[in-house]
Amino acid sequence: MGANMQRQAVPTLRADKPLVGTGMERAVAVDSGVTAVAKRGGTVQYVDASRIVIKVNEDEMYPGEAGIDIYNLTKYTRSNQNTCINQMPCVSLGEPY
Repeated sequence: MGANMQRQAVPTLRADKPLVGTGMERAVAVDSGVTAVAKRGGTVQYVDASRIVIKVNEDEMYPGEAGIDIYNLTKYTRSNQNTCINQMPCVSLGEPY
């Protein structure tokens, strides 16, 4: 019985998205503080491994504002649990949000 439990607990190198969810995944990811979530809606203007640039929708901008949100991603940073934090973008260029 003990060997079965250890075999099931082995992490994968590249995890796939689950086919079925409980609905709590978003809350857990946001509360962990490791997930980057867009503050306002818009269109992805630039994306690479370390940065995401979003052009904000006209109706969500304030007068005189540049209208661009920049999200810098964390790359290979040590966490308090002695693990590695590495954020990867999951958006595509031109994708609306």
